[in-house]
Amino acid sequence: MGQYRDNGDGSDRRARGSALHEKRDDILRHRRLSKSERTIALRSQLQQARVQLGHFARNRATSVRGELAEDASVLTRRRIGAFEPRVRTRVREVVEEVEEGITAQLADVATELNLSVPPATTPPQVPEISAPPLKSRRQETQLTMILGAGFGLGIALVVTRLFAGLAPGMTVAGLVVGGLVGLVFTVWVVGIRGLLHDRGVLDRWVSDVINVVRSAAEERVATRVLVAETALTSQLAHRDEVESATAADRVAEIDAELREHAVQTARAAKDRDRRLPPLLQAIDAVRTHLYGKEPLS
Repeated sequence: MGQYRDNGDGSDRRARGSALHEKRDDILRHRRLSKSERTIALRSQLQQARVQLGHFARNRATSVRGELAEDASVLTRRRIGAFEPRVRTRVREVVEEVEEGITAQLADVATELNLSVPPATTPPQVPEISAPPLKSRRQETQLTMILGAGFGLGIALVVTRLFAGLAPGMTVAGLVVGGLVGLVFTVWVVGIRGLLHDRGVLDRWVSDVINVVRSAAEERVATRVLVAETALTSQLAHRDEVESATAADRVAEIDAELREHAVQTARAAKDRDRRLPPLLQAIDAVRTHLYGKEPLS
């Protein structure tokens, strides 16, 4: 009778049922927290990568801008022709450095989240750069020559008077030397004015080129991060789907075991209700036979 009562009450199954319910709740809670934490981590890592890469692209452009501006300020007439190829080479290097930085940063993000690194969908493109506007300055050159000639004439007169003052017989020599000195100064003024103008043009051209490169680099950063976000989010969704299926299978197993316990408990209760009355009647009969109307002590 005690065994039937215990089986019908399910006392031996109650502890196991409580453990299964707790395990089921732990699985569901862990599943929700894991999904939420990974989603937040992905968004945070990508946002951080976007900020850091944008800062890196701007810094590289600014650094190269200072480097090329310094080179432009000390150019000589013979080195002007080699300046444009150098600028184009540095631009290509900046694009490659930014691309390498993007790839490394996104690889770190993927590794941190235990995901595969998303490849670049398109290769980096070096922005188109127009040639520096070193145009012919005929009228400006003429004006500079006139001013330089005036300056040279003044120098020539000073030299002629100096020679005449030192030796009156050397007036002709003074005129020749003064003319040569004036001509040299005229050529020097015209040349230095043209060189300074070309340096200024190249400096402004470098600024325009770096602005284009910086915009292209920032656009590349935004595009790569966006593509990576799509790819990593897709991988994360697939992982969540797999883990959800695994968790659902474990929960289904637990639910099946709980149902089995419930069925067994219901059967035991039915068996108890069926078997206890005859046993109770048998006990009463034994008591009556042994003790009559006297209660069992």
